[in-house]
Amino acid sequence: MIRDKLNNYINSRPEDIFIHYNNNDITYEGMGYAIEGRVKSMQAIDIKKGELVGLYFNNLLDLLEVLFSCIEIQAIPLIIPNNFTSNEFQNLNKRVKFDYLLTNWDKLDDLKDNKVPTFPVEELSPGIGGCAPSKKNKFKDSQIACLLLTSGTTGTPKIVQISLSNIIESCNAWNKQLNFKKEDIYLCCLPIHHIGGLAIIFRALLHGFKVVLLDQFDKDISIDKIIKHKVSLVSFVPTMLSRVIQSENVTKLHSSLRGIILSGSHSNSKLITDAIDKKLNIYKSYGMTESSSGITGFWVKDNIEYIDSVGTTHNKVNIKIIKDEILVKGPSIVSEYYNDKKINEWYKTNDIGYINKKGFLYVLNRNVRPISGGENIDTKEVEEIICSHPNIKKVFIRSTDDEEWGERIIAYIKSDNLNEVEIKNWLKTKISNYKIPKEFIFINNMD
Repeated sequence: MIRDKLNNYINSRPEDIFIHYNNNDITYEGMGYAIEGRVKSMQAIDIKKGELVGLYFNNLLDLLEVLFSCIEIQAIPLIIPNNFTSNEFQNLNKRVKFDYLLTNWDKLDDLKDNKVPTFPVEELSPGIGGCAPSKKNKFKDSQIACLLLTSGTTGTPKIVQISLSNIIESCNAWNKQLNFKKEDIYLCCLPIHHIGGLAIIFRALLHGFKVVLLDQFDKDISIDKIIKHKVSLVSFVPTMLSRVIQSENVTKLHSSLRGIILSGSHSNSKLITDAIDKKLNIYKSYGMTESSSGITGFWVKDNIEYIDSVGTTHNKVNIKIIKDEILVKGPSIVSEYYNDKKINEWYKTNDIGYINKKGFLYVLNRNVRPISGGENIDTKEVEEIICSHPNIKKVFIRSTDDEEWGERIIAYIKSDNLNEVEIKNWLKTKISNYKIPKEFIFINNMD
């Protein structure tokens, strides 16, 4: 399916740029050749339809080439966050049975002692598959496109099973909202291991526009890329937008930027009005991994009286409220978790909200979990990890509103002989950086 789509572009516009990454331009033709080579090399090491392949990469272009190739082979790719600690990977490895792991050379040490066939892609050259063309499979829209991890309420990430149909429906619904053009240039600075970043790549593939891809968000680099490449669309979480609008160069963005898609966590109205005052056009959205990206949204400046809402439903999406909880239904909603329970026709979001008479959805409490910098954080998981330290007697985790982060995680610690630096350094070996509390308060009279 991926190669068929690329071949359409190769026949009509082969030299047009699909992805700009690390100062290199990858054309549709270049991506097509790269995927053919990857498919052949993966088939040569006997990766087959239905096998579970873990993708653990620093290089995002390698990740996308291998992801697309897995879809072509009809293997099942699980994207492992590249900020995972060895401890987090080992916990994941206990839950799922990987058939293969594919990675970059510089990530091999993180995957040692896992007893799963592991290959760095640098050693899988296209020539390994010989000169014959790769084998092709017949596709069904119901086939698994990828597996993504999402935060769970018990400290155990859920593994969301996203089908090709889910992705196609989501991309088409977004097209109705944003009216993609082949001249569009979309800055992707959200993580690819989250649906927010990955969805941008699939929208570009299906609707034929260019993506400027960054390894991670950096305020100055992002602004420079928007100006230099005349970026027309970008997706931010509120923390990113807050940093961008504080830059003195923010006044240079509106000349090319026709829209900022804002989602990921609660955004206060002042942040949005400040952005609009700087001539930035904000499209506020709401969604989740299970919905394959955003399922509601609106251009705020056109409906400023509803600024505190998350907009109206996207095409083919239905929402209802039962006992204040938001339930959603539609073709972009996944039907099940991987090797786990199926999802009912109506997906229960665990979010609290209401719909006004004009059809605008208001989300009052998201997931009962704090969202800091656009990342869901399970405070119970953080608390359990901190408690496992032998020199920590007690810990209590809470969150508080924060203008930059949305919510800030604070850890109250009882320990006689540890300081904040020691705890942070220890936590970096146990959990991803975004989960580490922003503030530590030592209270030695905790009961």
